[in-house]
Amino acid sequence: MGSGIPKDHAKAMYWHRKQAEQGSVQAQFDLGKKYFSGSGVPQDYAKAVYWFRTAAEQGDATVQAHLGTLYQRGEGVAQNYVHAYAWYSLAAAQGWGELLGADLAKLMTKEQIAEAQKLAPTLLKTAEHNSQPPKSTKPAKPGSGTGFVVTELGHLVTNAHVVANCTSVQVMAIPVVL
Repeated sequence: MGSGIPKDHAKAMYWHRKQAEQGSVQAQFDLGKKYFSGSGVPQDYAKAVYWFRTAAEQGDATVQAHLGTLYQRGEGVAQNYVHAYAWYSLAAAQGWGELLGADLAKLMTKEQIAEAQKLAPTLLKTAEHNSQPPKSTKPAKPGSGTGFVVTELGHLVTNAHVVANCTSVQVMAIPVVL
């Protein structure tokens, strides 16, 4: 990869940031990691958390669990078990990180857990916050997942994605022939 071509970190960061700004969750997560560790850029926890949160708000379970860990440990943000548990809950709703929240719950009061559960659905990005118009006018394709939950904000959260402004869910059973 890049054989015979000189490395240009500035140009690479330019294109990486451009992808992140256009909504690529992976690019947002990668930028967060770079800023957090100071890899190729000056270490900047505020920028790291910004990019982690931007990706997590789009429903990526891995990033949500990662952000929960930052809040639990107080790395780059003030330590906050309620926020940590809320992010872990969102990740767990997609089948990721159930044990993280369970371990943290042992350190929390019942009131803190209740507060985190109330907070969790509000952390996802809503359509009103998205200033970009939809890229396509084609009807949405049906989604599928092994499990799902509809948040109070109308987001359908599955193990693979988040669908904003969900108004109904159709569950279909597909017979399996053995």
